[in-house]
Amino acid sequence: MLKKIVINNVGVLKAFSTPSSPRLERLTTIYARNGRGKSTLTAILKAAGDGTAEPVVGRHSFGSDRPPEIVLARDSGTVRFAGERWTSRLPVDVFDTHFIAENVHAGEMPDLGHDRGLFSVIVGRDGVRLGRRLEFFSGAAKRLAARLKAAEQALVLDRPSDMPLADFVAYAADRGLDERIAGAERALRSARQAERVARLAELTPLPIPATPAGVASVLASTVADVDTSARERLAEHFRKFGLGKAGGEWVRFGLEHVHGDACPMCGRDGVDEQGLVTLYSAVFSESYRNHLESVGAVADTVRDALGPSASGSMTRILSDNGTLVRDWAEFHDTAGFGLPDVSMALDDLARAHEPLSALMEAKRASPLEPVNAPDVLAAGLKAAARAEERIRKYNVAVEAANVSLRQRRSVEAIPEARAVAVLRDLTKLRDRIDPGVASRIATYDRVRRRDECARRMRKVAQDRLKAANLDASSHYHRQVNYYLARFGAKFAISEITNSMAGNAGASDYGLLVRGTPVARGRGRDRQSESTPNFRNALSTADKTTLALAFFLAKLDRDPDLSGRIVVFDDPLSSHDSHRRSRTVEALRELGTRCHQVLVLSHDEWFVRELCRACHAMSPVTYQIEFEGAEQWSVAKSVDPDDLCRSDHAVSVDTLRAFHERRDGDPATAVLHVRRVLETHFRRAYSGWFGPVDDLGAIVDVIRKEGPNHPCASLLPRLDACNAATRKRHHGEDARFGSRTGVDPDELDGIVRDALVLIGAVRS
Repeated sequence: MLKKIVINNVGVLKAFSTPSSPRLERLTTIYARNGRGKSTLTAILKAAGDGTAEPVVGRHSFGSDRPPEIVLARDSGTVRFAGERWTSRLPVDVFDTHFIAENVHAGEMPDLGHDRGLFSVIVGRDGVRLGRRLEFFSGAAKRLAARLKAAEQALVLDRPSDMPLADFVAYAADRGLDERIAGAERALRSARQAERVARLAELTPLPIPATPAGVASVLASTVADVDTSARERLAEHFRKFGLGKAGGEWVRFGLEHVHGDACPMCGRDGVDEQGLVTLYSAVFSESYRNHLESVGAVADTVRDALGPSASGSMTRILSDNGTLVRDWAEFHDTAGFGLPDVSMALDDLARAHEPLSALMEAKRASPLEPVNAPDVLAAGLKAAARAEERIRKYNVAVEAANVSLRQRRSVEAIPEARAVAVLRDLTKLRDRIDPGVASRIATYDRVRRRDECARRMRKVAQDRLKAANLDASSHYHRQVNYYLARFGAKFAISEITNSMAGNAGASDYGLLVRGTPVARGRGRDRQSESTPNFRNALSTADKTTLALAFFLAKLDRDPDLSGRIVVFDDPLSSHDSHRRSRTVEALRELGTRCHQVLVLSHDEWFVRELCRACHAMSPVTYQIEFEGAEQWSVAKSVDPDDLCRSDHAVSVDTLRAFHERRDGDPATAVLHVRRVLETHFRRAYSGWFGPVDDLGAIVDVIRKEGPNHPCASLLPRLDACNAATRKRHHGEDARFGSRTGVDPDELDGIVRDALVLIGAVRS
């Protein structure tokens, strides 16, 4: 509980100290007219509760070169303000215009700021702590969001256009990236040379060598109707003349041109003289010719399939295919074609051609003689088979490559700009490991994690604050309406709703005025003038009453109320007499539950009524008044009854003090004589005197009425008082010098007569 308040150099409270006054009690009332420092004192106490220095520093007394100094002496210690800081906090709750402006309304209308302030009031100190926590994390989230945006902007040129930022940050090394980049480069070349791609041909398969299956049978064949002696004789004849393998053809050709018995070469008759023509005819029959054709056909097949012409053709095809593969490689991935090496196939063709062609030549030289060389024949056929197998494998690979090329050709070429973009994006992926890029990514990821943490903590604080407000809303709805009804208000509030929009809590409610719902009309929307709202449905006194109801409901919910000091600054501004008495009752009841109540008011009658109602709390009253030439405020202990004394009572006391103790200035006392007499006779004999009759008029009325007037016996004394004081009551005659001063002894007789006339003393 506060015991003493000492304030220096704050506002007009330059030397506000009460060293000789009674200490503050559980109920302390402070009376002061406007401008004496009530609001400054309230602001100081509120600042002591909040632990803030700004309200004190901002009210530093003008013209003072000394810093503010404040001492709040408590029964459990002292709270000091020095060096622009508080030594500790004061457990205080303050109701003042600041509370109204922050939480209910400012001027005529509420606004979003008031709803947020009211939200903090409703949730209480624990909620305020949550609100500060929410404010902290909201601010952190806002700052981190700005940093995160900057970090994102720093990665704009690094991030591929087709990849979300989160994927880019989490991207791990891709083993196939180089292949994808190569593919993108090919796609770009393809886009730039689409016509050339269209003209590129497919690969050509190698011709399969047609190895004659009948080589062995042809080499072993002869003509069945030519006997062995005839073949031997013919062979001998050919050897004798060296006709060789062409001898048979030459002889066969000659036989076709024999006429009669004449030789087609020399024309001599008797060409068959030695029986050779007959022999030739027997040998070179139709069967023989067919035999020779078979040998020739097989020999030609061996030459065409296995000979140099076949190898040369294959070499050209292989060269052309190699060129195509290299050309296609600019636009398509040819690494997977896997064309096998066929050089060994060409070697096998040569190995097969050499023995087989030699055997066929031997057969053609002696068509009627079987050629028996099984090992040579087997080696040649085996080499030919190996060559065929390798060529078939090559052709299978060629077909697979052509399928891939046809698929590539069927894909519509992408626009060059798109191809450039794809390649650029893939290149950015490759450059992600660049130290500069990696540093920017690390910065972004670090800020992102902090931002997520701040937003998560903000959400937790929001949820807790909302839950706390939901729990308190029903209490405030019930208690505010209770106090409004107790104060005799003709309105109530509807259910309180909560909102967490904008990362800060806000409370809203409606009004029920004489049973009719009325929206508060937040803000200063001109349209609200045409409908009932907070501005036009409530009087100024109603709005203050509403604020006071919220404040009292707040105290009702405070579990630590018994240890707190409650301060009211003018709680009865613009209230009528009914609300005055109900407010006194509410403060009296509150005084039994809290540690101490301080009430500051400019209404001395309210102060007096409150002190009388709370006499059990031994209240003390102070009055703040100006003192000295510089008019600084000081506080003095006063009796609340003295604050409410009428001017008549004060004048009577002044006259009594002069009469009994000669206290006061005679020149001042003489002026009170007429005031006392006029007031008394106007009140006591209102049926005989007018409300503004002065002492001279009163004497004239009594004299005119004569013995019939109830005051007739008092006329001599009244007339004497009037004659003795009327010159002092009016200004001097400007034609003459100053009158002499008032004779104290003479004045004492006049004062005694006046006191006797009003019954203040006995005659």
